[in-house]
Formats: sequence, C-alpha cells, structure tokens
Amino acid sequence: MKKIIIISLLCLLLAITTMESIYANQNSDNNEGGISYNLDSNEIYHFDVYNMKVPHGSSVKLELKRTEVFNIFEEVELKVDADDEVDIESEKTKKIKDDYKLKFKIKDTGENVIKLKYKSSKKEGEIRVFIYSTESFDYISTVSLSAAKYVYFQEMVEDGVMTEDDLYSFVYGSDFIVYEELNYNVLSGDSIRVKGKIEFEDENGNSHPAQGIKIEIYDAEVIFDKKLETLYTNSNGDYSSTFANETAWGEDGYDIYVKVVFENGDFAIYNPFESAQQQANVAYNHKFVYFGNVPNGAEVVQDIKFTWGQYHDRTSAMHLHQAAISGFKYLDYVDGSQSWGKLSVWFPMDSSTSYYFPLTDTIVLTNARYYRWDTLLHEFGHFVDDKYNMIHPAILTEYSHSFGQDLIDDYGKSNGSKLALTEGFADFYAMASMKKFVSPLGVESLDYNSNVYNVGEDYYNKNYESYSMNFYGEGQEGAISMLLYDLIDINTEAHDGHAFNDSIIFDKLNDADGSGMADNFYDFWTELTSTYNYDFGKLLTYYGFAAKPLTPVSTSNYMSPLFAWDKQGGDGTASQNDQFELHLYNKYGTEIFTQPLGNVSSYQLSDIEWTNILQNQTDYITWNITATDIDSPSTGPYDSESLTIYLPEPINLPVNTYVSNQFINNEEIHWYEFTVPETGYYDIYSTGTLDMYGGFFFDVVAEYLTTGMFAYDNNSGSGNNFKKRLYLIAGQTIYIRVNENYLTQNTQYRIRAQFIPPC
Repeated sequence: MKKIIIISLLCLLLAITTMESIYANQNSDNNEGGISYNLDSNEIYHFDVYNMKVPHGSSVKLELKRTEVFNIFEEVELKVDADDEVDIESEKTKKIKDDYKLKFKIKDTGENVIKLKYKSSKKEGEIRVFIYSTESFDYISTVSLSAAKYVYFQEMVEDGVMTEDDLYSFVYGSDFIVYEELNYNVLSGDSIRVKGKIEFEDENGNSHPAQGIKIEIYDAEVIFDKKLETLYTNSNGDYSSTFANETAWGEDGYDIYVKVVFENGDFAIYNPFESAQQQANVAYNHKFVYFGNVPNGAEVVQDIKFTWGQYHDRTSAMHLHQAAISGFKYLDYVDGSQSWGKLSVWFPMDSSTSYYFPLTDTIVLTNARYYRWDTLLHEFGHFVDDKYNMIHPAILTEYSHSFGQDLIDDYGKSNGSKLALTEGFADFYAMASMKKFVSPLGVESLDYNSNVYNVGEDYYNKNYESYSMNFYGEGQEGAISMLLYDLIDINTEAHDGHAFNDSIIFDKLNDADGSGMADNFYDFWTELTSTYNYDFGKLLTYYGFAAKPLTPVSTSNYMSPLFAWDKQGGDGTASQNDQFELHLYNKYGTEIFTQPLGNVSSYQLSDIEWTNILQNQTDYITWNITATDIDSPSTGPYDSESLTIYLPEPINLPVNTYVSNQFINNEEIHWYEFTVPETGYYDIYSTGTLDMYGGFFFDVVAEYLTTGMFAYDNNSGSGNNFKKRLYLIAGQTIYIRVNENYLTQNTQYRIRAQFIPPC
C-alpha cells in the first residue's frame, strides 16, 4: 500500500536542504498544505528519528509510530528480529495498533541490523534499523547502513586519516570486484586504448551487464585531472575508446584512470546525505587506480563487477540506475527520442516515503525499497505522466490508496477516478518497462524473478499473468494497470485476446480528453475505441469496469428468460455502475433487441418479446449489458462480455409413430413440430396416467401464451389425455404445445399423430 498526501514545496525544499545534515534528530513534517500528487508513503509505521549517535553499549530507545495518513483500525502483528550482537530489550513479538517502543543495546563492534516485520490483513512490510559500532560509539540509522557509517568515516577524512575516495569504499561497502591490466604493444603508432566491462550481481550471485553507464577517462595531473573521453557502456556492459597518447615535451604518456559515473544525460543517482559538492560529483561513483605513463600502443583494461550486498547502497544504486535506464528506453520505444531535462533519483531516503516530486523532477526512494526496480519505475511512470500532462491530479488533503482499493467508493467519483488512473498508469508503466527491457536481461531480485512483475508500492509478488483479486474497474489502480498490461501482452488468457503495440496504448493515454488531461479511465477508453472498435467485453467484465452477465447462459426453454447481471464497477453502492441496457443479437451479430433499464440488475423479457425471438431466430442468440455510472463525472457505457443462448427446438413428431417415454415436470412445456405428409384428417393425442393438455399453433409462442392458438384439448382422449382430430394440408407445419393440465405434477407420456385414411 502506498500513501499520497499533500506536501508543500517549502517543506520539500527544506527537507532536501537539511539532507546534508545527516544526524538531525527529526525529519521535517511533510503532512502540511501545498500540492504534490505523487508522495507515496510506503509503510504503515515509521521511526520519528532517522539517525542518532550514542555511547557504545548504551540502552537505545526508538519509537515506532503509525503513519498518520493510514487509517488502520485493526491490530498489526509485529515481530522483531536482529543480528546476534544486538540485545533486544523490548518485546520481540507483539500485536500493536498505534505505537511501539523499541529498546536495545549493542554488545560488540561492527555492522548490525534490526528487522521489524509487521503484518495486517491489508498490508505487510519490514522496517530496518542499521547500526555501525566502534569501541566508543554506536551510530544508529533508520535510513541505511551507509548513513550509520557516514559520520564516523567523515570524521576520519577530516582528521586526515583517510582519503575521500577511501571513505566511499568504507561507507558504501567494498561491494565490487576489480580487474585491471596494462597490455603492451597491442596497437601501432602513438595510439592507446582504454576498455573495460561493467557488471552487477543480483541476490543469487548472477552477473548482468550494466548498460548505459557513463564512463569518464582521465589523465591524472598534479593539480587538476584532465578528462580525456566520455562514453557509455553498450548492451553488454562494455566500453572502449582508442585515442592518441600524450606526446608533448616532457611527457611519457598519459596517467590513465577510469571513473564509473552513476548518471547520464537523462538522470543521476544521488545519495541525499552527501554534501552539495559530493552530490555534484555523484557520490556513488567509482574511481579506478591509475596507470602512470602509459606507453604508445598499450591497452588499459579496467573492469568492475558490483557484487551483491543487500545493505550496500552502491550496489542498490546500480540496480536503480539500470531500472532508470529501462524506464527511459521504454519511453523512447513508445514515443521516440524526447528531452525533458534531467531526472534526479535520491536514494536512500527515510523509511516511510517514496515519491516523485514534479517541481524538481526528483524521485526519492526509501531504503525499504533498496533495489526494487518496479518501485523506481512506478515513480518513473509519475514522471512521464507529469511531463506529458496526461492525467489530472486528484486534489485531496489526505488519503491512502492501495493496489486493490476501491478509490471511488472511498474518495468520491472525481478524485477517486483520477487517483486510480494516475496510480494505475504508474503501475502499468513499471510493468511494461520491465516486460520490454528488463525481462530479457533475466535480472533476479527479491521482488523480481525473470517474468514475475511485482507492483511498485507493494511487498507482495504479483504475477500480472496470473494474479487475481476482486476487481473494481475504473476506481481501482490494480484493475486499470492490469487491463492496460493485458492490452499490450501477447498472452491470450480467457479474458484477453488483444495484443496492441505499446506505442498505440501510450499514444491513446496521452491523447485522452483531446488536448487536455484525462480525468478518468473512460477518457482513455473513448480515445482507444474511437479508433479500434473491437470486442473488449471480456476484458472490461473481468476487471470490473462493465457489468458481469450471469444468466441465462448456454441453454434456454420456452419460458420467458430472466436476464441477470452483477452491476460491478465498484466495491460499494456509491461506486457501482448504476444505469444499464440489455442488448440481444442474432447468430449473425445483428442487434435484434435493446432495452434501457435504469438502475437494476435483472430484466425478464415479456412473453411477446420472447415469442418474437422464438419465431424469428434460429440456433442461438447472444446477449450483453452496457453499464454506465452517471455519478459526476458520468463514465461509460462499458460493454460487457457476451453470453450465448441456444434456442430451444421443437421435437419432431413423425406420422403414425409414437414418441414414447417423454418425461415432463409440473410446470414444463414441450413443443412438437409436425409437417403434414398428405392432405387429410389426423388424430393427434397423448397417452399416459395424468391429465395432459395439448394446444395447436402455426408457430411456437412463449410460455402459456395463447396468441395464434387455433385449437386445443385436454380430456378427449383416454384417461383425460388430450386428443384432437384436425384436417391438415400436405406440406403444412403445425406446432403442438404439451403440458400437464394443472401444472402441478410430474409425469411420463407418449404422443402420436395418426393419419385417418379416407373411407
């Protein structure tokens, strides 16, 4: 579950400014005026203190508070787990509703982590406390292990004990394997080559190429190093550059080193706790050692693999970098090359909020999402939404939302439908980006395993090809995102037979509501169906946008059918569809009946309406429901899936032969069709133990309608059976309706059409 709350620009800028002061006692209050429609609170609970420093071995108290914007009225089960060197003094398992006081002390030096896992009926999550301990102090952070270590090692830099480059290694972890080599006499003349490979690992130790990484090649100088080349890794993670060596007087060749930079022309990955100068240099960068006086014809090789470490911010930043690459690649794929300025990704932030802030083109990610590709790409979807002016933001003072929540029911039609569309689009953008550009890489992580796409703001794995829940249509971000995804995937589930090109769906989302911004999903749907008039009924029904037809289905009889459907469109009455039309079609797809019905969930055809269908249609008909929600702003109609009704066929009655062993229920009707072989008199009668009724028609009619009946009998035969003598013309077809006379008993009977030869 995520949270969207109102935040003032002043508060955000203040928060960004104070990020440089890492050991502040308390974060700024983000729950005040202003407008930011993509501030996503990820956790039900958070710590009000992000970082602290205490004497080593002291008893530490941290208060875990319920995030105010979450309306949680149930108890939440909390379990505390910690490394061996952490002595938990508070209860380790507890059911809480509001706050919890965590009390602990550290027994030894080094790195330690405390995990607080919580679970409610709607959400589960994990919050971490990171500790770095020396013999003198315990450095505690609820942000990241790097944040806990930073102040200690920064003091060492200031004291001249280590260099700033060494600081990065200690703070961010020695989470890499380097291969460096100088090969002689590879090239001719005065040229030299610098090449290498950049890789990263997933949590299973599998290696993957780092694409689009900025590589800067430098010549080390006494005062200011000189940048020689800037290039980017290819799809295999490789880079290579050949250029003339330094030949000036007094030089014996360049002093070459390579810097791996966590940025490119589109975005940069920043650590928000670094100084402004370090942020300008992108703190996650890696600088190789240099080869001095590289001779002509030589080749410098500098490779690096960022190894897996779930608490190492630099490896996490590499995952986020690759996710951002995928987001921009997908944007280029669906809409060509665009330039929107530079996106900043700040990681890690405090443990309660991840969001996109449009005024500064900034994505802020929590450490709790430490390498979640889908979380970044979800926020990237908000970035795209903002830059293309796709969707009107919902304006509310305070509200929560989740993947399966009926937002219209909770926040009204206008805001609920806007919120569902903007969040549903962001979910879709994340899934579509990974499907197109991440899945082929085979990148695996805790929440992303090859073809399993996880929703960005939720801890649960959700495979978009198989995940199911109660779908609520245009007021539910999960329904919107999964429907959009089904429109572009090539799989053909029972409800999905469509496979649009991604760019078509993107263009239709962008063009929804003409030159303006879309207010709801129906604006997009109108744009799509104005061009592609396909049958989307199964898709709309499955995800709860349209009504769900229930009965009748498959078979029918001569009784006027009662059509029934589930209104759908929402979890509650306020959000459900509320205006319906019934449509019937013949076997050729031509509409033969339509009936506006108002706010009802069933309609029974009249006997005359059903008779008209029985007499004029053959084999089968289909039916569906169109549903509209007229609450402002009115949306729909949405066409439901179609059900097929196979029409009943009269039983053939041969001449001079019994049709035997016919069983009939008390209110049941049987129809027989008799085609006259030769002109003359015929006795048509039944035999059995009960009183049987026979009506004679020139065509079938519904139920017990007598319209068109030219003869009848109920007791002229033996045992009160019907018997009727009729003069009939050769080639003529008549229909006989048979039922138990009183419609109260079940019975078995026989029927016969006996030709009476002329005297």
